[in-house]
Amino acid sequence: DEAARAAKAEARTTALLLQTASDGIHVLDTKGNVVRSSDSFASSLGYSTEEAMRLNVRDWDSRIPPEKIEEVLLGLIANPAVQAFETAHRRKDGSVIEVEVNVRGVVIDGRPLLYASSRDITQRKRMEREIDEAARAAKAEARTTALLLQTASDGIHVLDTKGNVVRSSDSFA
Repeated sequence: DEAARAAKAEARTTALLLQTASDGIHVLDTKGNVVRSSDSFASSLGYSTEEAMRLNVRDWDSRIPPEKIEEVLLGLIANPAVQAFETAHRRKDGSVIEVEVNVRGVVIDGRPLLYASSRDITQRKRMEREIDEAARAAKAEARTTALLLQTASDGIHVLDTKGNVVRSSDSFA
């Protein structure tokens, strides 16, 4: 039968897409139970795909309070627009990764679901923190240097590579 062949082809295509997705694809019901997931989603959490199919969002999301999960999910599902947010996922081994999640409420066969795609941003967030810390340290160093130049009793000057004065103490001027 043509309809059965088309349905099987569609199922194979969906399975292939979920197996090869680089982002962690997961589809949740209104209670937070996994309905479908990609291999990459399961792997990102340290689970097999079969194990991931038995998970609830409470098992991995470490930022949303468990008692708020259903409320948050219903709000996300009710909005058909794509929404993005950052959160943290707890892996099977207890370690935590920072993730960016894109979600969209969908209805499949009359069933409201949440389609989600998560991406590990742990390294990016670490680099952002390092850049912020370096910027804070540079600002602190600049304040210290300015204070030193303002209060120095001796004449102090800073030259560039061509010998031009770029900074000097008040007593140098």
